[in-house]
Amino acid sequence: MEFQRKQILNQSEVTGEFLFGLSPDGLLLSTRPALSRITGWTSSDCIGKTLRNFVHIRDVFRIRKALVKASKGDSTSLEDVRFLQQCGQYSYLHLSFIPRFFDGRLIEIICLGLESSQPGLANSITPEQSQIIQFLETLLANSPVGFCFLDTELRYVCVNESFASMNGFAPDQHLGKTIREITPEQALLLEPVFQKVLETGEPRLNVEIRFHFARNNNGIEHGLGNFYAVRGSDGRVVGVGGMVSDFTEHKRSDQTIRKLVLDLKRSNEELERFGAIASHDLREPLRTISLFVSLFKINNEMSLDRESLEHLSLISEGTQRMTVLIEDLIRFSKLGAVRPEKKLVDLNTIMEQTLFNLTVAIEESHAVITYDPMPSIEGDSGQLLQLFQNLFANAMKFAKKKVAPKIHVSLTIEPTEFHFSVKDNGIGFKPEDAQQIFEVFRQLHKKSEYSGSGLGLATCKAVVTAHKGRIWAESKLGKGSTFHFTLARKASETHDSKT
Repeated sequence: MEFQRKQILNQSEVTGEFLFGLSPDGLLLSTRPALSRITGWTSSDCIGKTLRNFVHIRDVFRIRKALVKASKGDSTSLEDVRFLQQCGQYSYLHLSFIPRFFDGRLIEIICLGLESSQPGLANSITPEQSQIIQFLETLLANSPVGFCFLDTELRYVCVNESFASMNGFAPDQHLGKTIREITPEQALLLEPVFQKVLETGEPRLNVEIRFHFARNNNGIEHGLGNFYAVRGSDGRVVGVGGMVSDFTEHKRSDQTIRKLVLDLKRSNEELERFGAIASHDLREPLRTISLFVSLFKINNEMSLDRESLEHLSLISEGTQRMTVLIEDLIRFSKLGAVRPEKKLVDLNTIMEQTLFNLTVAIEESHAVITYDPMPSIEGDSGQLLQLFQNLFANAMKFAKKKVAPKIHVSLTIEPTEFHFSVKDNGIGFKPEDAQQIFEVFRQLHKKSEYSGSGLGLATCKAVVTAHKGRIWAESKLGKGSTFHFTLARKASETHDSKT
């Protein structure tokens, strides 16, 4: 074997001392004393490691190209390769790579080397710079983010441990191989991406990559890659560099969220169907009861005693309350199932329409309702109308006896939201009940004293929540109440207020 090596060297036009023998993928198979004399490394330091462990990261690409060329049977030389010495500095070497074949099969690449003839060139990198370079290389090697570099033929020139583990192979197994050879399942996606980077020089960002989960055995199934053009000293694109991070948990969370959204959509559709069914099937028996009670009362009013007539009146009132409750419940359920149709809404118009809808109640209670100039907001006009209508109706219902209700809506403009306060002079409530009043079917008073379904304020909370706002109440028993709620300002308004 040694004789064959000497024959090859004698026949070759290249010169230099025999430093080491390499496998086609850059693994050091053997070394010679000249390597130790020039660099300080011993045979045991080198054998079994790849050449990229000993050359500067900026020369890795040149080495890789030379090895690929030698693997094809062509001898090649490189000048001023920065080769790491054992002392931590770099020697500048002139390296020649000569392929050795046996029976038509490449078995070794012989590397010859000469120290650079330029005086002082080897010491152009200071010990401090060398330490920084080593630190960066260590950081790159141990980073949880996968790094890779491919040449213009889309062959891997270098990869770190994280990237290699994502693919399920050792780093050295990547070198000199194409994507199609290492991960054929990714070639269809990544080859066009890399070709685009090489052709345009523009980066491709946030590329989702699916890894062979069973092969890599590290729990990484999805990756997110950013790929950039790598340029040489003359500005030409010489390869593609990539960073790939573990995207598995995010992807799984996203899939879980999508499933939950679909489940919620189906649930809302079922709720809407239930509402339609309930609207008909529950109302129909009530209409029948109400109709027959009315007919029975008309036909038998002269023959019934007072107590019987009172019983019939209670049945009629009960069916009416049940009808109102069903309508309110259906309306409330739709608030959670349907997204508000947000458009620019002038709340002054909403106020005018609310007062018009409550005309009869306002006249009967002699209520006085005033409000500050209102803004325009992004929202659902129907839901906002319901919000103010319920708050005003609630204030009039819980007014003090023989005292005309006074209701005022004030506005405070905050940096990112509008703060509304609806203040009344009604009977109020205990401060400890401030949270309960927004609960569904929650009523603080007996039904015999105040009618209602217990859904009015719950509806207000649902509307405000749907508009990304907050609602709360302040009160003291006998001293009126103030209902506060917030609604978001338009993005353009919040920007203008900051500038």
